[in-house]
Amino acid sequence: MFGNQGWSNSRLGINTHTPKVSHRREFREESEEEAKLNAIPAGLRLTDSGYLTNEPILEGGQEKDYWVFKIQTDGDTYYKAIMDSDFEDENGRTGCAGNRYKRDANNYRATSVQGIIEGLETRYWNQYCTTTKGHYWVDETERYSSGCGDMDADNYDADADYRDDSVCTYSCGDENRVKTAKGNCGVGCLDGYTYDSDKDECVEVKSQEQTETDFDLSRISPGVFIGGLAVLGLLVLR
Repeated sequence: MFGNQGWSNSRLGINTHTPKVSHRREFREESEEEAKLNAIPAGLRLTDSGYLTNEPILEGGQEKDYWVFKIQTDGDTYYKAIMDSDFEDENGRTGCAGNRYKRDANNYRATSVQGIIEGLETRYWNQYCTTTKGHYWVDETERYSSGCGDMDADNYDADADYRDDSVCTYSCGDENRVKTAKGNCGVGCLDGYTYDSDKDECVEVKSQEQTETDFDLSRISPGVFIGGLAVLGLLVLR
């Protein structure tokens, strides 16, 4: 029940140089590579404050039946554990200083976050402060952000530390465009429409007769058109 995942920026693959995308293009070349954000490691999640944790999410009506300790920095070199304020072992003891050095689990120190996790698991929960309840941790040494990692989404966030596509939103401003299963604009237009690159939208396909009419009228200048009407009027009067 205890999460033993450890991490570092390199192990999690956090890319601090992901390029910022100012807008999305609805017609991209197939060869264009999409920037990808890293998913939150399996078994972990972000708290509302942006901390990594392996603590489960309680469903409605559920009560907490486990211990959660915090991991914090302790100076420039060490990390320390802050015990769950409700902790007690299987003998009802609220403290945990059962080893020969009388070293309390609260403020237990190590040189890495993983060292804190493994140290409490092996030295305390299984030896000095045994308990039947599960143990989880919250790493408060660094805050992270999560955001939509789909470049086709309206709210794609290239600056997020982790990818969370559950927050992605999609729309298409061209009602005549083919829509994808997600709801954004796809490649292609609905029947009876064709893509106009100048307007960047799908326009109605005109019949040959409509095209010829538009073509002829577009080439008649206002002066010629008015002159033609005048001549026609004279012919009628004669």
